[in-house]
Amino acid sequence: FTSLLNLKKLDLSSNKLTEIKPFLFSNLTSLRTLILSSNQIKTIEINSFFGMTNLRVLYLSENQLKDLKPFTFSHLIYLE
Repeated sequence: FTSLLNLKKLDLSSNKLTEIKPFLFSNLTSLRTLILSSNQIKTIEINSFFGMTNLRVLYLSENQLKDLKPFTFSHLIYLE
């Protein structure tokens, strides 16, 4: 995602994502909306959302989340 520094909205819904790795979105500092719905996400690693200081909206519905670690979303200070 290094060439998408000014991206405001990213829709990755209806893919076959199974996990979100640490620092995957760290270059997307301008992103305000991230849609990860309707995937097969089971795991979200700590620091997966690190650097996403402007993220306001995060959609995770219709996934297979089993366990969320403490502080998984702690970097998302503006999350609504």
